[in-house]
Amino acid sequence: MHLPQRHTILQRLRATLKPGGTLLLDEFDCGYAPVLHLPPAADPAIFPRFHQALIDHLASAGADPRWGRHVPAAFTAAGFTDLDIEIHLDPWPAGSPGCELHYSNSLHLRSGLYAHGATETHLVTLRTQLRTPGFVIASYPIYSVSGRRPPRA
Repeated sequence: MHLPQRHTILQRLRATLKPGGTLLLDEFDCGYAPVLHLPPAADPAIFPRFHQALIDHLASAGADPRWGRHVPAAFTAAGFTDLDIEIHLDPWPAGSPGCELHYSNSLHLRSGLYAHGATETHLVTLRTQLRTPGFVIASYPIYSVSGRRPPRA
């Protein structure tokens, strides 16, 4: 997701496998992160606004925030066969490691978030929401994709 040359790397990884060897790749799809529940009086626009700024910031740095959903097609394009695809997601309640990831991102990526529409007031409110009981978002789906390098003919 974070590497602009992700397709080239995938082809190189396939080339390093022995014929019949398998590669497993787990990747987030950061494009999906709905709010599932809000505490009373919480602003429903706070998390989506932050999340869009985060997605825009990542994309501007060469990442593909929605890479997870593209991995199966990328495996096929790189010459893998016998694909197996699993998708996993969970609720992330306030204070969970997932909400703490967003909390940390709101601090460490501030300047990039500002460049994509976030304000300090907005981020302070977000941090409060991320730790307020009753706030729940969906985790990013994790795509687990495995594929084989075809055996020699």
